[in-house]
Amino acid sequence: MGTSNLQEKLGQNKWKILKNVLIYVGAAAAMSLLIVIVKFAKIPNPNLILVAGLIIITSMFGYGPGAVSAAGMLIYSVYFFSDDGSWIRFEKNGGEGLVKLIVSIVCVLLILAFVGHLRYRNVRIRNELAQINARLKESNEELAINSATDTLTGVNNRLGFRNDFGSFVKRHLNVMIIDVDNFKHVNDTHGHAEGDRVLASVARHLCEAFGKESCYRYGGDEFLVILKDVSEPIFESKISQVEENISSDVFANGYKGVSISSGYAYGFAQSEDDLRAMMTMADENLYKAKQSGKARHCGSEYVNPTNS
Repeated sequence: MGTSNLQEKLGQNKWKILKNVLIYVGAAAAMSLLIVIVKFAKIPNPNLILVAGLIIITSMFGYGPGAVSAAGMLIYSVYFFSDDGSWIRFEKNGGEGLVKLIVSIVCVLLILAFVGHLRYRNVRIRNELAQINARLKESNEELAINSATDTLTGVNNRLGFRNDFGSFVKRHLNVMIIDVDNFKHVNDTHGHAEGDRVLASVARHLCEAFGKESCYRYGGDEFLVILKDVSEPIFESKISQVEENISSDVFANGYKGVSISSGYAYGFAQSEDDLRAMMTMADENLYKAKQSGKARHCGSEYVNPTNS
């Protein structure tokens, strides 16, 4: 794995070096082309065109390529302002050519520094904006997760269920609604903090048995479990294990004996209407479990009426 990462990094560095070389060569070629044009077109004041080229190259590629093009421009300026293109003599008109050359050099350096700095600031601002956008995206993703998660139990909440709703269609499902028995008595007798611990414990056992992605806090002391592609006997055995684990939990002051009642429906959800019908059936079976003495589960198979 380390060797693969090293090779990938070396490949990226080679491409980066090649890219920079091409940019520098391109900058030199662009300025050379402008020099050829102004020379053979015999433009009386070529520096205006060459300066425009310098500004464009520096603004697009930064200091380095700009410096390469500036060097080419200054070399041509030495030729252009020297006496009869001699490169070394600047005696005509009292050395006017030399003065113009010095002014050109100063102007080119100032332009290179100013435009290069503007590009540097532009790149830095773009990078800062990219970092801000990345942090904003990360914060939005975290907010979306938190808004769909119940803070007390750590399982998905109703919003999380709505977000996942469509993923349950066209799947074999076990849909179960769970209610903590005598939860009001727990709150009234042992306090709401203890009631919160009971809910957190129930959620933990449900997640251990069915997976966190399948568990939702549906409201108050009710939980919803939707498990995909598991046979009804296996699902029922998981319910029994959860019931046993919860009943053996010990809370403050030695309090134990918390129980749950649950109702479930199993079958194939061809559509969202099927899923809603299964939830209704699960709720009805929960009521039957409550009426039968609590601390138990009750389930039945769902069959779409149009298929029966």
